[in-house]
Amino acid sequence: MNGNGMYAAVKDNAGVRAVFIEEEILDLHRLNTKTAQRRNAAAQMATENAKAAEKQQRDLAKAARRKAMATRRLIVQELKVLAGVIAVGLGMRAGLVAAAWAIPVLAFFQAVVFFKAGKYFGKYFPRWFQLWQ
Repeated sequence: MNGNGMYAAVKDNAGVRAVFIEEEILDLHRLNTKTAQRRNAAAQMATENAKAAEKQQRDLAKAARRKAMATRRLIVQELKVLAGVIAVGLGMRAGLVAAAWAIPVLAFFQAVVFFKAGKYFGKYFPRWFQLWQ
């Protein structure tokens, strides 16, 4: 015992009671407090990181579902337009539809195909088709 430390005293009607706490004990308490704070901060950081990772996984899954739905919708729309093209083409071939009406309708269907595909590929650019790499 080197004599450094802290005295804590309580005075009341019965007298004075004092306790001496050595400096090493006080230092140990400070270090334990800092260690507990670091552990709490690390646990909180781990919890936040886990929540952020979970949110990122949810967002990725949501984006994948959105892309799959857009792909299905594009395919269905393209098949409907293809059915219209086939119907107009067969009608023109059988002589039921005049060419003056069929050609603008076919051009419109082709424009619909291009615009729908362009909108899809503009939003979901394919990874295999990157010109700048």
